[in-house]
Amino acid sequence: HKAVLIYLSFGLFHKVLETLYSMRQFDLAAMFAEACLEFKVVDESSDLNSLIEAIFLEYARYLHSLGSRQGAINYCSKAGENGSQLLRNEIQINATNVDTDEHTSNPEDSSAETDSSTSASLV
Repeated sequence: HKAVLIYLSFGLFHKVLETLYSMRQFDLAAMFAEACLEFKVVDESSDLNSLIEAIFLEYARYLHSLGSRQGAINYCSKAGENGSQLLRNEIQINATNVDTDEHTSNPEDSSAETDSSTSASLV
């Protein structure tokens, strides 16, 4: 973490992003990347844009693994075309599987509810 502080003190924000990414600190890297973009303190280059996209993609995967689907979608949208691809391939597919599992998991529960409502109306 000392390297990050040194890079910060010298204003080497791209190095901060690289270091956080290499340390797999995707949450910190994503927040720092957003701040850098918001305040326009980094020069736009293809290498830096690729790094920021990679950071946003990894953070989206992390959020998705925690169950934060909306957060994952948000960071996928910030990651450009690669984020759109991740969204289509992983997040939407998993959401469809979850929805399908919820509807097919307990068919007996729905019949039990129908039986109890029918018996209550007969009384």
